[in-house]
Amino acid sequence: MKSRILELKSKADYINTRYNELEKEMESLKKSYEKINAIFDIFKEASGYTLKHLITYLENLTKHTCKILFPSQNFQVKFEFVERRGTRQIDIKLYQDEKEVNITDGGGGLISILNIILQIAFINLSKNKNTLFADEPLAPLSNDRQALSAKIINDICEDLEMQIIMVSHQREFIEEVNNVNKI
Repeated sequence: MKSRILELKSKADYINTRYNELEKEMESLKKSYEKINAIFDIFKEASGYTLKHLITYLENLTKHTCKILFPSQNFQVKFEFVERRGTRQIDIKLYQDEKEVNITDGGGGLISILNIILQIAFINLSKNKNTLFADEPLAPLSNDRQALSAKIINDICEDLEMQIIMVSHQREFIEEVNNVNKI
């Protein structure tokens, strides 16, 4: 019986030792978890600043573009990142004279120029930046607005150090772009 008591005491000592070790591990894991949460909070905050900066950049870019291409229409575009179905998406709203209007009311030309500007901005943010391929993206724009668009796109591409390979049959547009290869 004494040996059984010693055996049980030995097992109890082992269990107590293991319990103490596990408590220490648990405390260490708890500290690691707190550090990971703190890092996550920093990334979350940085992500928020990045999104705010991106929104400001996009809004300034589209404001500048709309002023040049549609000077009499007083368009302003607002962007908002929202969570939907577990993903972050962007809402684009069009305002005219500070009143929200349906973005299609701006016409195909406005939608086309916003589309190409957003593509440029998001490609610039991607890992595989520097080149955008587009097939007549500005066709809905009038000829005079195509020429202005070419200047804007040239400036943006120079600022962002990227290139756009674009198909166009519009003489006004072709005359304004930096490099033209006729096929």
